[in-house]
Amino acid sequence: MSNTQYTNDPGASAWPPPQGRYSYQQPYQQQAGSPYHAGYAGPSPYTQPAYQAYQPAAFQQNNEQATICLVLGILSIVFTGPIGLPLGIVGLVFAKKAQQFSAQSSLTTVGRICSIIGIVLSALVLVFLVAYVLFILIMLAAFAAR
Repeated sequence: MSNTQYTNDPGASAWPPPQGRYSYQQPYQQQAGSPYHAGYAGPSPYTQPAYQAYQPAAFQQNNEQATICLVLGILSIVFTGPIGLPLGIVGLVFAKKAQQFSAQSSLTTVGRICSIIGIVLSALVLVFLVAYVLFILIMLAAFAAR
C-alpha cells in the first residue's frame, strides 16, 4: 500500500490516514441483537422468497354490474340524444344494483358519473331538438299565412 493513497505527502505514514481532507471511519460493528448477527437463525434479508404463482384478486360479485354501468354510461355520452337518454337511465339502475351488493367501488362511481353526464347531455340535446322543430314549424306557418 502506497503512502500516496491517502495524502499527497510521500513522507506521511500510511496508517492511520491523517485527519482532514481524507477521514477514516471505523467499520460498522455488528450488535448481538441485530438480524445480521452471525447467530441469527431467521431468514436472510438478502434471499428472495420462494416463487409463488400469480394469484388474481378475488372477483367481487358487483363487478359485472359495475362494468355494465360503466359501459352504459360511456355509451350514453357517445350516443347523446334519444338513444343516450335510456342508456344513461339503465346505467343508473345498474349502478344502484352494484351498490346494493357490496361497498361502492370506483367502477360504480365512474359509471354513475358517466350515466348522469349522458342523461344531462341527452336531455339538453332533446330540448334543443324540440325547440328547433318548433321553430321550423312556426316559420312554415308564418310563410303559409302570407
